[in-house]
Amino acid sequence: MTLTTEQMEIRGLAHEFAARKLRPHSARWDEARALDEEVFGQLGKLGFLGMTVPETYGGLGLDWLTYLLVLEELAWGDAAAALAVAVHNGLVAASLIRHGTEEQKRALLPQLASGARLGAFALAEPQAGSDADALATAAAPDGEGWRLTGTKRWVTNGQRAGLAVVFARSGAEGFDAYLVELPSPVWNVTARERTMGLRTSETVTVELDGVRVPEGRLLGAPGQGMRLALDAHDVGRVGVAAQAVGIARAVLEHAVGYALGRE
Repeated sequence: MTLTTEQMEIRGLAHEFAARKLRPHSARWDEARALDEEVFGQLGKLGFLGMTVPETYGGLGLDWLTYLLVLEELAWGDAAAALAVAVHNGLVAASLIRHGTEEQKRALLPQLASGARLGAFALAEPQAGSDADALATAAAPDGEGWRLTGTKRWVTNGQRAGLAVVFARSGAEGFDAYLVELPSPVWNVTARERTMGLRTSETVTVELDGVRVPEGRLLGAPGQGMRLALDAHDVGRVGVAAQAVGIARAVLEHAVGYALGRE
């Protein structure tokens, strides 16, 4: 497949950003287990936090191939930064684009695109990892809205997030997806995973102690949470593949450089 001039230019911009702003700091970030705060502001200014968001809502409106090319270059620079961008774009923004109401899109997509809000995706639980249908987080009706109570695990971007897609069960049949605007005093990050790789990624456990969700922040149709989750993960898996290519390129370049330079 031949790339268009625009695709090559955007990929080049992403590579330049990764080479100048990510790779020189990657080892330090990995040691500290934390990305510099300004990284997300820089990503937002370039439009990389709104890649999947239509221009109508302040995003770049990129096609999926161009989005994946950018993810590959970001992963070449720093894998954890690329993961944060992938979750934000591919799971959160894309879910809102595909399943959100017009009011939800107009209220939230511009903030995601600018980086004013970072997105997190809260599906898995201690006893509901690969089996999403076993989730136990409850959504109890509360006036004109709901209160969410339960535990979510492996929530990427969970500490920094300004918007989370949270899955909870409101009845015996099926479960739903809710748009939770953060911060909230009852969104409690209680632990962070110590991973072998991607050490700067915020992979956290969150205790939801009655998180308030107002009416109008149910994402998609009632009872369709599983469909929405599977849809999001289809997009996410393609993003993981793009990140893997970027990481593999960086590894190959390092290995070749070492092999040719050693004595």
